[in-house]
Amino acid sequence: MTDYMRLLETVVTKRTENFKYLKRIHEGGVYWLNVGLVTTDNIMKYYRSSQDLLKKRVHLFFFLGLSLGPFLQIPNGSLYLHSLNCLLDEFSAKFKVKKHKKVKLPISEEDEKFLNSRNVISGSSNEKHKFLMVPDVNTENFDYLQIVYALFDLLSHLSRKYLDPNCENKLFYECIVAIDDWFYKLIIKPIVKEIHEISASMITRELTTFDPLFNSAFQGFLKVKNEMIKEKDQKKEIKQEN
Repeated sequence: MTDYMRLLETVVTKRTENFKYLKRIHEGGVYWLNVGLVTTDNIMKYYRSSQDLLKKRVHLFFFLGLSLGPFLQIPNGSLYLHSLNCLLDEFSAKFKVKKHKKVKLPISEEDEKFLNSRNVISGSSNEKHKFLMVPDVNTENFDYLQIVYALFDLLSHLSRKYLDPNCENKLFYECIVAIDDWFYKLIIKPIVKEIHEISASMITRELTTFDPLFNSAFQGFLKVKNEMIKEKDQKKEIKQEN
């Protein structure tokens, strides 16, 4: 096994565990970071208090999952990564989300022929994309929890497709890291922040029945912890940008 395959296995293992854990959290009855019990009712109460966030999240995640589904059938290796790069570009442009730092890969004549043959017409506007699927569907009343369950499962399977012998080199590894970082920032990072807020809020409510002095001390602890998490995320973003 090469060093790059070991690095890829580390990336894939970490990400699949992330998705598995987040799915369990959203199913309810799990302690967030072994501290605060999170339920599905608490999660949905949080999102219903911000309808704009909920509607946008459902909309984005539904069309992302719909577009990613066919990728299970795309062969692993260079074609898979070229196709993912293309989809992420199309998705970012359509939904005005931050673009990923695309790593340019060499492309074979066969892969280029496949990409050029793609022509998906999305919605009544007749927009043409290669991989992005955006049919005329009203997502307003879709079940958020069912969408994230399906998306977490799908992304876990797709992450494992990175482990291909043809990807055992520096260029392909950097491409995979860039793609993985895009998914992390779009999906995992905001959800982790929100679940942390939900968990902290639940703990705070439970402690209101305790001694006021203890509750005040715990609030101070939460404030310091939140600042540490924020500082850690900022350092990570700076490191990734460099």
